[in-house]
Amino acid sequence: MQGKVLPPQADGLVPIELSLDRQGCEGCATRGFCRLPAAERILVPADRLPEGVGPGDAVCVDLPSGFRVWLAFSTFILPLMLLLAGAMVGAQWGESWAIALGFAGLGVGLLVPILLHRGAASAARICITRC
Repeated sequence: MQGKVLPPQADGLVPIELSLDRQGCEGCATRGFCRLPAAERILVPADRLPEGVGPGDAVCVDLPSGFRVWLAFSTFILPLMLLLAGAMVGAQWGESWAIALGFAGLGVGLLVPILLHRGAASAARICITRC
């Protein structure tokens, strides 16, 4: 997604005004985690900008591909793995325990990506390049 660098604030953060195309956000698997489509402006530390970029310059804002893979894994595969692990551990004590621990594992698996990818933690992973 593209943005325009605005003049820096007094606290050292530089606002970037994003030009959003919200049509693509509806089908995006990482929509709930990236937090970029939710804001029309993001604040980044001045040292995160590429060298030579100043107010008025166009920049591209994106998530690194490795982080996208981690998002996909933690959203889809991790909950399934923890569901199966909980069910296998619980199966040693009976069917009721297998069901209970399976659902507990699924719950933990669903909470992990939400807690890991909140606000500032995800914003720190943003890649900014000159367009």
